[in-house]
Amino acid sequence: VATSALALTAAAAPIEAYGRLPSIADVRLSPGGAMIAYLATTQDDHVVTIFPRDGVQKPVLLKVGRADLRSLEWADDDHLVVATSTTDDTPLGMEFTAKREYLHAFLYDVRNGQIALIQAPDATRARNLVLQTPVVRTVNGRKVVFFSSDTPHEQRPVPTLFQMDVATGAVRQLDQGALTDREFTIGP
Repeated sequence: VATSALALTAAAAPIEAYGRLPSIADVRLSPGGAMIAYLATTQDDHVVTIFPRDGVQKPVLLKVGRADLRSLEWADDDHLVVATSTTDDTPLGMEFTAKREYLHAFLYDVRNGQIALIQAPDATRARNLVLQTPVVRTVNGRKVVFFSSDTPHEQRPVPTLFQMDVATGAVRQLDQGALTDREFTIGP
């Protein structure tokens, strides 16, 4: 009995089924190559997924909700720096508002499952956010995260550069900008 090739083709799934599949973006391999991290998005939910390449352990899911992922960077084989942003309407007087983007960042320790917020120390912090995407560098043999945040100066927030030690979580202030400054540049 001859069978037509058309009879053997499977019925295609409706297009709506493909829209419900998660999208994957910003795939990052750890420096040693043992871990993979990426952003998975399903409809309105964003999840950073971390798992070992060997597939032995279950993946770790870090839910970031509706926040947009701005940066995903391995500091070393055990620490992942994640920067997200949210958008808000900021009042600018009685009749006007403006959309503003607010950046938040954290350091995830793969070994112990701990999350450390990347932010200025309590005594110097004006807001719980970072002003630009954190940058990972090696300084004197240690991995550090450079970030800027607002600190109060004469009752006004000014951008300030900080350094966070990846291994200890210790944060120290490096430089305080002026009211006219917008960002810091970190070299290679």
